[in-house]
Amino acid sequence: MTQTACYDKTEAGKETAGIGETVNRQTEVQSIQEMLEAMGQRAKEAGSWCAGLSTKEKNDLLLKAADRLEGDAGRILAANDMDVKRAQENGMAAGLVDRLRLTPERIAGIASGIREVAALPDPIGRVESMEKRPNGLMIGRKRVPLGVVGVIYEARPNVTADVFALTFKTGNAVILKGGRDAAASNEAIVESLSLIHI
Repeated sequence: MTQTACYDKTEAGKETAGIGETVNRQTEVQSIQEMLEAMGQRAKEAGSWCAGLSTKEKNDLLLKAADRLEGDAGRILAANDMDVKRAQENGMAAGLVDRLRLTPERIAGIASGIREVAALPDPIGRVESMEKRPNGLMIGRKRVPLGVVGVIYEARPNVTADVFALTFKTGNAVILKGGRDAAASNEAIVESLSLIHI
């Protein structure tokens, strides 16, 4: 476990924390690498599942996600209050705190945005162009899912739901890395989204 502290170099691969704790950085890096590889593998499997969903199944799940977020608004707002208080205690600028803050109206807006994505035409499977080659072979471009999308963002909990909706609609899985200032809010939103089923 790494603590926030000053580190003094000691023997190769280890550091001594200023609080007197020895941290094996090589083991920590291996653990992080293993965690990321496992996460990537799970996302790849989820991406295959997402790519196999019909447009109706994707739209139905998106509508359920919007309803779930609105239904869980109290729990999400409570988590967001913890993030906002921590940000204010840490001296975050007022404008950044405002972007971090969720309200019942903002949650309703997030849900509305998800419903708008559900109403969009499904881009997957659409043939963009097709041309016949001199040898008679037909060559074209067809829209397909990417598979797994990674997104890194700061203290904007609405992005968690927005990116989920867009990547899901396009048949992709997503790995989200939100800023630590919105950790409780992001976890609450992801928990709500993970409770929806076909």
